[in-house]
Amino acid sequence: MDLRVDRRGCESVVLDFDGTMCLLFQNHDLAATRHRMHEELGRFSIDFDEALDAFDAFDAVLAQTADRPETRAEALLKADEILSDAEIAAAGTGPAVTGVAEAVDFWRGAGYRVGVATNNSARAVDAFLSRMSIGQLPVVGRDGAHPERLKPSTWSVERVLELMGGRPEATAFVGDTRRDYETSLRAGCAFLGMVPTERKRVRLSAALDEDLMARDYPELLRRFFGRS
Repeated sequence: MDLRVDRRGCESVVLDFDGTMCLLFQNHDLAATRHRMHEELGRFSIDFDEALDAFDAFDAVLAQTADRPETRAEALLKADEILSDAEIAAAGTGPAVTGVAEAVDFWRGAGYRVGVATNNSARAVDAFLSRMSIGQLPVVGRDGAHPERLKPSTWSVERVLELMGGRPEATAFVGDTRRDYETSLRAGCAFLGMVPTERKRVRLSAALDEDLMARDYPELLRRFFGRS
């Protein structure tokens, strides 16, 4: 399905969250989260470097608990709890990508199924949806006990399509990273890039034609969904 040519085959829209709907951590400092991760995981004899991205905690747990399955399970849930707390707090302040609420309203009104597939906490997405008065959407977020389900695994996309009754071949996946693009390809969905910053545009253009990208939702709706 090429949405540049014909959108009639599109029945569902699946959105990534951070960077696609909300610039989640733009107004939130993660230094305290990384420090908490270092302290809490240290209780499981896991060394987490505070200089790393907070998401790297899952890799640290897996690498350092290969022979300690019970510890691994507890530590993964603790890492997920810490990251989720930060994401939920950030969802209250992170700027919305321009026009996202109006786009969801448009898709709903036009009969599209709409859902969210993200590596973030589903509770953070719900907090953002409430803040923006978007209303409830099917959301499949991070399964902290199973980091192998994080994108580029297709698990979250397949699960949200199952909840919506959608078909991958009739779905547009909207994301902001190469990882999202790879996930979309693996899942069998069409992909549209959301690039609200120049940095995102440059990074995604290494994998995706720029004529499949939009800077905001008014542009995306106009170019790919026929909204004037």
